[in-house]
Amino acid sequence: MESNLRINLVALKNAPIIAKIAILIYCVASLQFLCLTLGGIFFMIEPIFKPAIPLDAIIWIAAILFAYGGLKLFLAFKLLKRKNWARIGAVIVSALLAAFLIQGAINIAMVTQHAFFDIVKHNYGLVAEIVAASLLLLPQSRGWFASKRTSA
Repeated sequence: MESNLRINLVALKNAPIIAKIAILIYCVASLQFLCLTLGGIFFMIEPIFKPAIPLDAIIWIAAILFAYGGLKLFLAFKLLKRKNWARIGAVIVSALLAAFLIQGAINIAMVTQHAFFDIVKHNYGLVAEIVAASLLLLPQSRGWFASKRTSA
């Protein structure tokens, strides 16, 4: 009898390359989000100048961002286990993040008078989310997630 880890690694090895790339991109984007959240919270708590945000607001923002990052990591690990609901959830989460970040980039471009694409091209998390969601929607990866398992 094989362990679950070995079975999951064998299943991932036999996956289509598009599904592997999508899962890898989503895992890295999730980890990047958590690392940037941690850095952002640190700079909000220890600002260079006078603190402009109350500590209670920083704590609530940190809790929400860490919960969101935890959700993304949870979906990433469930993608590795071939859960179709995780694929749909990851696409929805990526679409919501992309919508909020694009709207934010539009607002920043209007206020600072910079070009929209100059702002977006430096946001690698947004690009990774859109690419991962697009790859997860392709028929090759959809077929791998929806395939029937044979019970032994």
